[in-house]
Amino acid sequence: AYLTLAVNNVDCQGSADRILFDLQPTYIENYTNIIPVEKFGCYNNTFIESQIPYGPWSATWEVTKNGITTFHDSLFFIGQNEHYTFTINY
Repeated sequence: AYLTLAVNNVDCQGSADRILFDLQPTYIENYTNIIPVEKFGCYNNTFIESQIPYGPWSATWEVTKNGITTFHDSLFFIGQNEHYTFTINY
């Protein structure tokens, strides 16, 4: 399986904007190949495609804008030879 992650601040409020995001396979405990990432400001990035274990995955992200923090999550499945793009627009 192959994953491309895109993270886009679509309504940037300034340098105090914050996102903390993490992706984990739901069936592998203590998976350490991907670590939580925290970014500030008008952050936009599309990461290079990475080979990962196939199966069910969980994405979580925490966003702070204008001093208000919101929490988000998503479950998705990536097939054995699938090329999958997961996008976080915040």
